[in-house]
Amino acid sequence: MIHSSASLESAITMLVCSKLGIHFSVIFEELEEKAIISRINLFHPHIFFTRVDKKKFIKKFKNKFFLKSNNILFYEDFKKNKKIKNINIKNKLFKSNNDFFTLFTSGSTGIPKGVTHSTGGYMVYAKYSCKKQFGMNQNSIVLTASDAGWINGHTYSLFGPLSFGATTILLESPLLILDKNLLKKILFLKVDILYLPVTIIRMMKSLFKNSKLIKNTIKVVGSMGEPLAPSIGAWYVNFFGKKNNSIVNTYFQTETAGIICSPRFDKNNKLNPHGSVGNPLSKFIKINQLDELNAKEIKITTPWPGCMKSILNGNKEWK
Repeated sequence: MIHSSASLESAITMLVCSKLGIHFSVIFEELEEKAIISRINLFHPHIFFTRVDKKKFIKKFKNKFFLKSNNILFYEDFKKNKKIKNINIKNKLFKSNNDFFTLFTSGSTGIPKGVTHSTGGYMVYAKYSCKKQFGMNQNSIVLTASDAGWINGHTYSLFGPLSFGATTILLESPLLILDKNLLKKILFLKVDILYLPVTIIRMMKSLFKNSKLIKNTIKVVGSMGEPLAPSIGAWYVNFFGKKNNSIVNTYFQTETAGIICSPRFDKNNKLNPHGSVGNPLSKFIKINQLDELNAKEIKITTPWPGCMKSILNGNKEWK
């Protein structure tokens, strides 16, 4: 279990686990004590990594059973070791249906549910959705402003871009880009795919108002999280000088691994008005609206590679 925000520490640990076939779970650094313990009790990690200060962490959990019964590793201890042994790790083969990671989502009930994804299916869907919806390739430089504890922080911050050999930029705090000068410095790295939470785009609009930032290399803009209001979308593309571009306004969840619906990067906004989530990602994904009780819900009637493998919830695992 990796208790860390989007950072060098969390990224390297996630990548090492994926290389060795180790099932991992990333949880938010800011989680309360009760929330951390509940996730530990569901996931049962053999090793618990944390970026939190060692003294503060031990003081907070000193009377908790898990602190005594688990192998707790503090990232700050690694930084003290100046010499690192040269270890040759050979590629390890494992089945495509091997447990890759479990990511917790509270859903509408507030009760944590551990959504587990398989290695092969998840990676196929991550790469496919990156290429088709964002036009990602080996030369792409991607900025996905998401915490490692979100599915975006897995699929579009890390595993998707790196599956191409693309460059990805990690933000330990996505709110940092609300500093316009820092945003300019980051974009100076020649970012060409920008994927932001709607909440941050709204904040940008209120802070930057009528200004524009048109001197940049951005080719594709995307939005994640809550629904995108058309007026916010119009400001977003105008601010980055992409007035006629569609916004890759994504609809998906932890359970789906990647995008289910969104406008494509190469479509004009006349075909996909700002705020629209476009069409299903593939003709192989069939979506029907539920008619029962006039429910405003949809159901996906076909399987797809990124679909969750199983769910951890309480003492029972549903498959």
